[in-house]
Amino acid sequence: PLVKTLGSEIGARLFLTERLNASLVLWQLDIDSELLFVGDAGNTEDTGVGSERHGLELTAYYQIGNSWSVDLEYAYANSRFETPIDGFDDIPGALEHVVSGGIGFQRGNGFHGYLRLRHFGDYKLDSGVDAQGSTLLSARLGYAFNDRLSVTVDALNLLNSNDRDIQYFYESQLRGEAAPIEDRHFHVFEPRAIRAYLEYTF
Repeated sequence: PLVKTLGSEIGARLFLTERLNASLVLWQLDIDSELLFVGDAGNTEDTGVGSERHGLELTAYYQIGNSWSVDLEYAYANSRFETPIDGFDDIPGALEHVVSGGIGFQRGNGFHGYLRLRHFGDYKLDSGVDAQGSTLLSARLGYAFNDRLSVTVDALNLLNSNDRDIQYFYESQLRGEAAPIEDRHFHVFEPRAIRAYLEYTF
């Protein structure tokens, strides 16, 4: 269902030099009734409780010479129910800290690529249970033969991390168990994968 939502943000971007620029955004969001995902049922439900969020986003981009570039992004969010549910005001699944950054290059001879890191900090699940943070590293290397033909190789989950990609906390009952049990339910990152692409533009 649609509910009344009020949001606002203010920000600024600074071009510190010809090669370096940065931005800062402050924001807030008030929602009259928060929707939560119910993992066991696979759908969302209306809590009937309002929520308040506020946070900031920082970005910085730096050009190194004519070929290399570096970027860094950080986001912080404080998310709370207006009225605690079961004694907890943390919104389950709401991330608090997110960091991403990378280094990339684009050569005049057709080669291009990047190395990119993404980190989610610990956050809260239902009933105040903590969810573990996760870190993922990926890379890309490509070559453009001309304006029409290029080849790209992606390395996903380069470090073969088994961090948890998705996490929930709810009751479930396996066959043979006498009663439902509250526990974490999660899916880890897909194993390291190499993917190659050949692209031709008509």
